[in-house]
Amino acid sequence: GQWSQDNGITWSTPDVILSNRAICPSSIEFLSREENSLIALLRYAQGSPSLIIWDGKNWSAPQFQDELSNLVNPATNDAILLGCQFGTLRQDRLFLIGCDLGSGGDIWMMSRDVVSAMEQLNSPSLWDLPKQLTSVLAQGISIMSYTADAENLYAIWVQTSLSTDTDVRESVYYSKWNGSEWTAPVNIINGLSGKVG
Repeated sequence: GQWSQDNGITWSTPDVILSNRAICPSSIEFLSREENSLIALLRYAQGSPSLIIWDGKNWSAPQFQDELSNLVNPATNDAILLGCQFGTLRQDRLFLIGCDLGSGGDIWMMSRDVVSAMEQLNSPSLWDLPKQLTSVLAQGISIMSYTADAENLYAIWVQTSLSTDTDVRESVYYSKWNGSEWTAPVNIINGLSGKVG
């Protein structure tokens, strides 16, 4: 990894983030860019995602989030296959929103405190139980996005349904997380024909 303090005119000496024996991630999402610290979520083609933390001098070893590969719907005990994941950090708490690619097809949200690698080793599970954001009684979710401010998280997604045997319609939904619960999903744009981008 490299960084620049002059908008990309000059760059630091490259730093090794992962050793050559580490699994190469399929994507990296930076969750926090505070002065002298950085937190990134690494996702892999297979297996659990991991967190890495830059403390201003060194990168931590990857902290694998194995709990995210073994999620269960608390109401039905069905496995949750978490896909289309989106992460955000707010006040030292990591929030992860994802789609169930399994039979449920629902949207779920989990959160945990961000702690050091040593603290993580001493804790059996840092993630709370998954909370259902919405139940998808349709073809599924094609797009999902989020944003956050100092107080709330906001999720927006596109939900696909069939209005006739051949006519595909997409609708845009919105919900807000206020720190303890999600608001009921609201359909803000309804019945769009074709693919929403």
